[in-house]
Amino acid sequence: MPVTDLQHLIKTFADGLKTMAQGIDTLADRIEELAKQQRPKKPKAAAARKAKPSAKAAAKAKKAASRKTTKKKTPKKAAAKATPAKKKAPGVLDQVHQTVKRAKGPVDAAEIAKRTGLARKQVTNALYKLKKQNKVTSKAKGLYEAA
Repeated sequence: MPVTDLQHLIKTFADGLKTMAQGIDTLADRIEELAKQQRPKKPKAAAARKAKPSAKAAAKAKKAASRKTTKKKTPKKAAAKATPAKKKAPGVLDQVHQTVKRAKGPVDAAEIAKRTGLARKQVTNALYKLKKQNKVTSKAKGLYEAA
C-alpha cells in the first residue's frame, strides 16, 4: 500500500474521530440539561419541617412495628428421627489437617493445595488457624507437620 493511500486513510479516520467527539459533547450537554430538569426543587424550610415526623414519633412507630412482628409465632416442625443424618463433607480445616497428618514429613502450602485441590490462600489461612489450635507445627519457614 503506497504511503499516500495510508495517509489518506489516517486522515479520514481522524476526521471521523473528530466528528464522533463532537457528537459525544452534544449528547453530554443534552444529558446535563435533562438532569437539571428532573431534579426536584427544594421545598421551603417550613414545609419540610411539617412533613418530617419528630424523632420521638419515629421511635414510637419503630417500637410498635417491632412489637407486632415479635408476637407472631410459627408452629414448630416435628423432628424427623427415622432418617439418619448425612455426613457432611470435610471442611477446609479438616482437609488441610488430614493432608498434613498423612504426609511423610514436613509439607509446604503449595503441596497441600495441590493434594487437596484448594486455593493456595485457603490453605495458608487454614494452616494459620491450625497452628493457633496447636494441631500443626512449623518445622521451618513454610514447612508444616502434624503436632
